[in-house]
This record gives sequence, C-alpha cells and structure tokens, in this order.
Amino acid sequence: MAVPKETIWDLESHTEAKNKILEGYLKAWFPIISRYNNVINYIDGFAGPGIYSKGEEGSPVIAINIALTHELRSKFKPSQKPEESAYESKKKR
Repeated sequence: MAVPKETIWDLESHTEAKNKILEGYLKAWFPIISRYNNVINYIDGFAGPGIYSKGEEGSPVIAINIALTHELRSKFKPSQKPEESAYESKKKR
C-alpha cells in the first residue's frame, strides 16, 4: 500500500470493517473493564486521521465517543493535567 500524500484520505472497505469491529468490541468491553478499574488506558497503534474525506468517523473518534457515552463513564476519574514538560519549561526561560 502506498503512503497517502494527504492527511485526510478516503475510507477503504477494510478500514470500514475494522472500525465496525472496533466499535462493537469497545461497546462490549469498556463497561466490563470499568467495573473493576477507574482508569482505562486505550492505545490505538493504527489510528488514522479520526475523520475521513467524506466525514466518516475513524477509530480515534469512535473510541472517544464510546468512552464518553457508555453507561459506567461516571465511574472514571478525571484525567489529571500532566506536569509541565522539559520542553515547555525551557520555552518559558
């Protein structure tokens, strides 16, 4: 597969299938995992742009929407603001 030249590209059929599987998986597992943990760390190592050329949602948007709307989301602890990075600290000097 060639590397896309644009940041936003067309949704391919295999990616659409992956997104449907991901959506079902996360809808099933986020509530189960959050029964036992107040924090869920989700990493999408193959995340696309989030939105495709015709407005379809990509895996990052699908995941965050499911996390924000699932039934046990009120159990989550709000994320804490990370400490200032060394880079940000140097910029202020």
